[in-house]
Amino acid sequence: MVKWIWLNLLLNTKMKRLFFLTCCLLFVCRGYAQQTMTLASVLENVEKNNPLLQSYSNKIEADKAMVGSANAWNAPRAGLELDANPYSFDDFYTGMIRTSVTQEFP
Repeated sequence: MVKWIWLNLLLNTKMKRLFFLTCCLLFVCRGYAQQTMTLASVLENVEKNNPLLQSYSNKIEADKAMVGSANAWNAPRAGLELDANPYSFDDFYTGMIRTSVTQEFP
């Protein structure tokens, strides 16, 4: 009987220590908790750091930049076409050479 009382007292002592250490740990960890944030700051962080929203805003900015060039003229083009030329360069000028310059008007 004395053995069981001693074992019960020992367990209670260990349980008390464990409970005390657990409480201390919870109070210490509570001091390192995250800061509370308002809804406005959370939404601001989401808007600023969301990659999908950033890609959409970049697309919108690119479309706005292209609006100015909608009425612009296309660039002029110049071309040179070598047709029916022989494979050897000895008679290179016996073939046909065409040149072209184009400009599209809006």
